[in-house]
Amino acid sequence: MIRFLDSKENLISKAGDGTVMSFHSRIMINPGLGVPLEEGTRLIIFTEENFKKLQDYNKHNTEELIRLNKECLRMADMSGEYMDKLIKENDDLKRLNLELTKKINKLREEG
Repeated sequence: MIRFLDSKENLISKAGDGTVMSFHSRIMINPGLGVPLEEGTRLIIFTEENFKKLQDYNKHNTEELIRLNKECLRMADMSGEYMDKLIKENDDLKRLNLELTKKINKLREEG
């Protein structure tokens, strides 16, 4: 028995271990397209229900990864905009500080 587990050791699905066998020139285990049908070939055999569990798990995880990736990109965009805003505010404060310094020096000279 082959068990598919997630990173926390929770069972996702399981499958049997099998071998292709011929009986009166007929393949006893049909592995599907793309798998060689030679006698002695090792296979992982799923029931329809177990295969669906594995597909659903992978689909859910893929959708979650896509969602997290989009959220990270959105946060990166927001932090870039926030940095631009902080840089502008800093430049404005430097300009204001320079103007105030000039006015203070002018008042000192007059006073």
